[in-house]
Amino acid sequence: MNIRIASTVLCLSLVVGGCARLPEQLPNNPKDQVDLDIPRPTGIAAAPWPAQEWWRSANDPELNRLVQIAFARNPDLRAAAAKVLLAQADVGAARSRLLPHFDADFALTQQYFSAQGLHLSQGSVKVG
Repeated sequence: MNIRIASTVLCLSLVVGGCARLPEQLPNNPKDQVDLDIPRPTGIAAAPWPAQEWWRSANDPELNRLVQIAFARNPDLRAAAAKVLLAQADVGAARSRLLPHFDADFALTQQYFSAQGLHLSQGSVKVG
């Protein structure tokens, strides 16, 4: 009889939890995004992409030195991409606190009484 009650409570909890509404103010809600349809101007051609080391055309040793220092001290693209992924994971963890959570635990122990007292059987089960 207790198993029947426990399973009924579990099923009702799942049904009620499934009916919960998510808040509409979640970050990145598609309803909040505005689709800007801005027309592009006609008659303007794209400028050619600059050369790989465009700053060298200035023939300035100070600029060359500063760019060399900047390349040495700045992270490469892989390190920057790893930092972006880490930040996105942190955002995902923060957003998960806004969503419903579910946790369950279940234990079953068979007992019987004898003339010598209470005895536990070998068939104890714990899930969770």
